Amino acid sequence: MRLILTTFLLVISCGLSAGVIDSLEAELSATTDADTRLLLISKMLENTIFEDSQAAHEYVDRFKVEAEKSGIAVEVARGFNFEGMLAYIEGRHMDAIHSYSKSAEMYQQTDNKFMIGMMQNNIAALYEGIDQEKSMSFYERALEIFSEVDTLEWEARVIHNMAGGHMRLGDLEEAKLKYELAIDKLYDSTDTSEVTACHLGIARVLKRQEKYDESLKVFFTCYERSQKEGLSSQVQMNIALCDILTVMGRTDEAAQYCLFSERNVESLGTIKELSSCSRHLYAYYKAIGNNAQALANLERHKAVQDSLLGEEKLKVISEMTAKYETSENLRRIEAQKVELAQNEMESKFFTRLLAVLSLLVIGAIFFIWSRVRTNMKLRAQKVQIEKSLSEKELLLREIHHRVKNNLQVVSSLLSIQSREIEDEKALEAVNESRNRVKSMSLIHQNLYQDDDLTGIEVKSYIEKLSKSLFRSYRLDNGEVELLTDIDDLKLDVDTIIPLGLIINELLSNALKYAFPDGRSGEILVNLKVLGDSLKLTVADTGIGALENIKRSDGTSFGMKMIQAFADKLDATWDIVEDSGTKVELVIKKFTYIPQP
Repeated sequence: MRLILTTFLLVISCGLSAGVIDSLEAELSATTDADTRLLLISKMLENTIFEDSQAAHEYVDRFKVEAEKSGIAVEVARGFNFEGMLAYIEGRHMDAIHSYSKSAEMYQQTDNKFMIGMMQNNIAALYEGIDQEKSMSFYERALEIFSEVDTLEWEARVIHNMAGGHMRLGDLEEAKLKYELAIDKLYDSTDTSEVTACHLGIARVLKRQEKYDESLKVFFTCYERSQKEGLSSQVQMNIALCDILTVMGRTDEAAQYCLFSERNVESLGTIKELSSCSRHLYAYYKAIGNNAQALANLERHKAVQDSLLGEEKLKVISEMTAKYETSENLRRIEAQKVELAQNEMESKFFTRLLAVLSLLVIGAIFFIWSRVRTNMKLRAQKVQIEKSLSEKELLLREIHHRVKNNLQVVSSLLSIQSREIEDEKALEAVNESRNRVKSMSLIHQNLYQDDDLTGIEVKSYIEKLSKSLFRSYRLDNGEVELLTDIDDLKLDVDTIIPLGLIINELLSNALKYAFPDGRSGEILVNLKVLGDSLKLTVADTGIGALENIKRSDGTSFGMKMIQAFADKLDATWDIVEDSGTKVELVIKKFTYIPQP
């Protein structure tokens, strides 16, 4: 189900500390301004809705009461929208539909057509699986509204949702037309994942129509797109290719996609994708005659779904049982023939043979039982080890999560303190300290959000850090352009922390001093692997990014920090001024994490 949760600013909470919640409560108690009170309550709601159901209910109720007092129709509508989101998260779909309907009624009073369309889309998504015909009627209303307000991307998303509805209703040609229409409307969109999802829908329609060759071509197009969209998208496409090639009987080609999916699916962390992968791997292993692996994946599919045995599992068990019973019956018939022949020839010989057979059967039973008992012990040990590893990884993620939260609290405290500072130099020092804290906070945020806790994706981290500094110095208006050329590698925490703080200092200097009076220009950040060294280059086209260092003859705090961290990384560095300023560091002491 494609449910779009909507509000003026809805973010998945990373959790607020009790101190920050208390601070918001204090601000709420100190103001009587309706807009400010609603804003503060919504902030508390946004940061509890996914983590603390009881608190979220309280904030929803408080928001609705404040909205009613304010008499502002759009805020009353937003209150019902919050109520609908909370009901959806808790699985109360009919309550969510009721709340979204009330929200749409209130938005009617404000003539906010876009939000009315969003509510219709949300209701349609909730009716999927309950009443498909009703779901399609709400999607049609949403499409009419989005067409009126001329929002092509949202038109495309609703059409995409409708295509899925036609698939569920079995109207394959209409589903294909809708997917193609959505792609056409997304022609100028930057949302590549939505375009890929529509192409994937077309491929699945063609597969259901048994147009396998056409379907395979589209699947390969989606596969190429997925290489730019992260591991989760890649695994989905490998699953899809494994499935279509297996259906076409091309199991040798399917093998590589099967193996990729099997290696990486555990890292997805979503029930739907894990279930889908297990189901398709079952089909693949069954097609190549590997019944043991087929049964294992079918059992995993059952465990993930947490439901009764599915039809496919019953089928494979039935087939294996039938094969076993047939084989056992043939063996018994042969044994009976031997027994009759031996009875006719000599009863003494039969007695001895029967004794030997009994010993063999007893030995076989003992052997099989020993193997079963050993396998059960090994399986129990494996489960215990996996549980222990999972708990330790969860604990490590929680540590990074809390460190990031604590650093954010420090940043917030520095921000609050800066409001009371009038001395410009002191204010500048506090803001610079806040940026340094942010650079370290980003590291721990990336660690607990990433699948791999051993290191940091340097390219992503430096780009986030640079954009944060541009916003901090209010140079994100396009006058100063950031250019990056960073190798795709991972570094461990002991390397990335001093490296990040050095980049923070160099970029801060460039942003403060290189472009005075609204000058335009460029800032370049390069990080390259050169043999057994890393080379960092930070350059600008301004009038002199290190003016503060010159004034202090290299004794400023920033200069000392750069020198200290350069020593930690066993780095040599040089400053060149020619049509701007360029700083180059050659780092010899670093640890990079091999890419999988």
